[in-house]
Amino acid sequence: MRNILLITALFIIGACTGTQNVTVDDTETKKSPAVASTVGTKGCETFANYSSPDAATKMHVLYRDLVKAKQYDDALPLWEKAYNSAPAANGATAIVYKDGVKIYKHLYKNATSDADKAKYQAKILELYDAHINCYSKDENDVLARKIRALYYDFEDKSNILALGKRALEVGGTDISPAVFYAYADVVATSFMAEKLTKAEAIDVYNKLNKAAMHNMANAKDEKTKESYRKAWDDASGRYELIGAYVFDCQRYVDMYQADFDANPSQQAAVDLIPKLSVKGCSKTNPFYAKVYQMAYPPRVVTTTTTRPTSTSTSSGGGTAGMSPTEKVAYYEGKMADPGIDDSKKFSYALNAANISYSKLGQKSKGRSLARKAAKYNPSSGKPYLVIGKIYAGSGKDCGPGTGFDSQRVVWPAIDQWKKAISVAPGSAEAGEAQDLINKYNQYLPSCEDVFMLGKKNGDSYTVPCWINETTRVRCK
Repeated sequence: MRNILLITALFIIGACTGTQNVTVDDTETKKSPAVASTVGTKGCETFANYSSPDAATKMHVLYRDLVKAKQYDDALPLWEKAYNSAPAANGATAIVYKDGVKIYKHLYKNATSDADKAKYQAKILELYDAHINCYSKDENDVLARKIRALYYDFEDKSNILALGKRALEVGGTDISPAVFYAYADVVATSFMAEKLTKAEAIDVYNKLNKAAMHNMANAKDEKTKESYRKAWDDASGRYELIGAYVFDCQRYVDMYQADFDANPSQQAAVDLIPKLSVKGCSKTNPFYAKVYQMAYPPRVVTTTTTRPTSTSTSSGGGTAGMSPTEKVAYYEGKMADPGIDDSKKFSYALNAANISYSKLGQKSKGRSLARKAAKYNPSSGKPYLVIGKIYAGSGKDCGPGTGFDSQRVVWPAIDQWKKAISVAPGSAEAGEAQDLINKYNQYLPSCEDVFMLGKKNGDSYTVPCWINETTRVRCK
């Protein structure tokens, strides 16, 4: 597995990174042995095999004129005669199979019943298989057409895994770019449904990547190069759906490191941290540790020794022996005292907020008290740390404790922790907030669950329950 990931890391191309220099693996991809052509045998007869070659040729010409004119309904009876007499035509062209697909796609598009649609779909798939059977040299191209028909025309993904695997076996690095997106999408969704293993998903990724890189470097014309570039962008973009599960942190370090090292800044580091942390990166990775240090440099704190006063701002000062309820009431009384300055009221409010939600289970009151603390000291990130923790701990209040309804509480929690970072960058609470974001990214709802609800990353969303805050959708 490690070797697979190291191979992946050689190809520094991602959906969002633009054009990069890549290391191209030029070793030949092993293809399946070519299957001998069966033209002229039973089921692949030519004009010469028919009792009257001239009559077979005439039927062929007549139906072809109608197909060229897109008069598919009129062409069908003549095409059927041509197909039943000489499906391989003159033995050098597979045009009868291709024209049959055109005719039946027309019928499928205009069918008004599910039964007719199913019948026409089956005939189209039969024609693809018959084409391959008689003209095996066309298999790479026909498989691409069949996959695209299933995925886009029929919205039937049930056989695409097997067909994509065969397309890679037959085509190798010459696999059609038309296959990339459909195959990658089905691999991603199959992995999420636990129908494919991590190793299998990565294997397909590497083979598509290799084909794309090979053709982008070696294709003779720019149009072909561009078709593979776009196909790879689309396919690798689909893999981002499962990237956090199948790739390690280093893959994303490889994607971002060159651009960051070229233009390092604290803001660039702050922007990069969430992109890396959501992919499982931590301070054990040297690049992540460097970026984190630049984003949140340690703050030098100057301390002075002061004599203790009779009024303590700690959670225990003046409240020894009190119950949690009594402590909250005590702190609220202090906050109402006009003779006490805001710095002390800040500590009282924060202490009361912590006790309310952690000891008394009063989450709404805890949030209210934390918001008061923020007013007493707008430059501190501590109140937002507290509110974020309250939200993150509300999964069982807003859902069953598992699944989407419970996971969505992480969204407003992350918002609060991001606010803690923004109001006090470089502070200890900013560092704690980022650690919490890194930790709770693993609890985000899956992108599959989000998509099933008609949402996508970045959409506005109001979390209900007692939270009732508008946030944005995030998934993994």
